[in-house]
Amino acid sequence: MTTRLRSFCDDELIETGGDPWAFVWSTMMRKNHSKSQLSIFAAEWKQSASKQKPGPKKKDEAIAGNVTRNRQNRDLASDKFGVCGSYVSRAKNVLEKGCKQLQQAVRDDRVPVSLAEKVAKSLDVEEQQEVVAVAMASEKPANALREALPKRETKFDEDDESIFINNWVRNRLDKCPKRFRADIISYLRSMLKEFD
Repeated sequence: MTTRLRSFCDDELIETGGDPWAFVWSTMMRKNHSKSQLSIFAAEWKQSASKQKPGPKKKDEAIAGNVTRNRQNRDLASDKFGVCGSYVSRAKNVLEKGCKQLQQAVRDDRVPVSLAEKVAKSLDVEEQQEVVAVAMASEKPANALREALPKRETKFDEDDESIFINNWVRNRLDKCPKRFRADIISYLRSMLKEFD
């Protein structure tokens, strides 16, 4: 029995390239984890892997073409954990800007990583701790966190609207053939008289 187990472990360890961490993760992958959980695991792995690797630490240093070292590490983490790179970036923001309770809520799959990122970016750490404590006590923590986020004010500004309309009309006129422009302009003038 132990030889079979050892043989199975050796075979799987060989499949994972001899990396013990990859072997342990491959057995963990059999469990059900959400994308949010996988993304925060990937972001944590990325942080620990980037600390171990020697070399330049600049974010914007090009490695191959337009790919930066930071993005290369993100893509490696996303491949290893089977999640999209944007999820890993969101989880990284949660790890950098979020409080410990918010990070744990994502790990426990009580809050999606996209919502946790919004909370981490819009509130400071003390406010996050208060909001997360209240949200975790509620029946639906994600809904409680959404309600706690600051609301955006949408004010109608006539100047901005007129600039938008003006630019839109100019772009459309530039794209249409010159022989039709005079007819279109006269049509627009007649249409505008209806609003006066």
